[in-house]
Formats: sequence, structure tokens, C-alpha cells
Amino acid sequence: MENIKKQSVSAYLLLEGLISLALLSIIVTIVLSALTKSNHEEMCLKNQIEAYNVAQMAIQSGQDHLNLNGEDILIIHSENKIIIKNKGEEILSFEEKN
Repeated sequence: MENIKKQSVSAYLLLEGLISLALLSIIVTIVLSALTKSNHEEMCLKNQIEAYNVAQMAIQSGQDHLNLNGEDILIIHSENKIIIKNKGEEILSFEEKN
């Protein structure tokens, strides 16, 4: 009879160990995915900042087109509007209101 009790206790310990391992793996997966997402967002923000800095350099130097540090800035002037594009995508737009 003692032999059966020892086996059932061992089975419960094994089950608890498996549940603990599953919970630990879920927590680690959630933390790693959050870190990956955070790093991706940070990289996107750094790219935007770099594009804005290159656009500022283009405006300060009076150039309509500036290709620097992997950023391709194009400044389009119209009658009452200025559009700043990076790689064909509009990043800033200024419009004069009368």
C-alpha cells in the first residue's frame, strides 16, 4: 500500500513541475515579445528623428533635396505650403493660413 502512495505523490510532484515549467515558459515568452516590440518601436522612432534632423539640415542649408545617412529628404515649396518628404513619404507639412 505504501508503494502506491509514493507513486501518486511522485506523480503530483511531476505534474506540479510541468505546470511550473509551462507557466515559466509563458512568462518568458511574454517578456521577450514585449522587449522585441519595444526595440522595434525604438528603432522606428530613431529613424524618424534622423529624418527630421536631415530635413532640418536641408532647410537650414536652403536645399530642396538632401540625401544623408540613408535618409532621402525632398522639400516641395508651393505658393502657401511646404511639404517635406522622406523616401517619397510625407513626414511634415506646413501651410500658411491667411
